[in-house]
Amino acid sequence: MVSELSDLGTFSGSDHSALTWQLEVKSVHERIVKKSFDYRKADIYSIRRELRAVDWEKLFCGLSAELCWSLFKVCLETLQQKYIPLINRSHKSDKPIWMTHKAKP
Repeated sequence: MVSELSDLGTFSGSDHSALTWQLEVKSVHERIVKKSFDYRKADIYSIRRELRAVDWEKLFCGLSAELCWSLFKVCLETLQQKYIPLINRSHKSDKPIWMTHKAKP
């Protein structure tokens, strides 16, 4: 909604006029909820036990470095899902998503 529209007049020696206005914007502030791993409560001993149980030489034998990394990454992600609990992290944004901190008054 535009309010308080005013004409500041023309510039000297010009036919251009300056306008000012007040813009009123209503926005919804959303609560952002994100799940993340709670590493403080991770079962590190179980993760280590399972990693030690894998015969890495046999698993990686004859594979490229890229494929070895992919297998190792899948293994770590599986253990992460299994032994690290998820927590909800939320915060209420003090500004709309589209607004940058520079634009905030």
